[in-house]
Amino acid sequence: MVGSHTRELDVGRPGLNSPYSVGDFLDDQRRILEAVEPGAGRRRCKVDRLEGRMIVLQAPHLSADPEARQAAGDALQAKYGRYAEAVIKRFILVQDFLIEGCARMDYAGLGREAEKEEVCQEFLDYLLNYHVNPARPGLPKDAMDRFLDDWGHRWM
Repeated sequence: MVGSHTRELDVGRPGLNSPYSVGDFLDDQRRILEAVEPGAGRRRCKVDRLEGRMIVLQAPHLSADPEARQAAGDALQAKYGRYAEAVIKRFILVQDFLIEGCARMDYAGLGREAEKEEVCQEFLDYLLNYHVNPARPGLPKDAMDRFLDDWGHRWM
């Protein structure tokens, strides 16, 4: 059956631990950028480097900017409907982790501190789908170490 109900079930997210793809993250970032600064959503968001594909983080820091968070909510409402707030919470969890750990990610080869922060696509995917406790959502400080251990890339 085709219709808005089917589309909502396909796109909607019932909670923080539902699958969240890098593609959806990039689309959401583009929508947020357009809502905050019209025309900004056309900026380059993927960069191929020797160490792999990097995702450029461009969205304003939503947990530090209440006006941008409100604009983000409005921008994602059309895509996710009643699940928009859960998606924004997940977006912010990952964004906060990446901003706080930018220097460590650069050192570990999972990101770059440049003009714009970049993160390795595989690590972003890992964080977007990391299981969190909905009662006290948060990504653990050692999530990067767990990723490196899982992938066998931890530096000695």
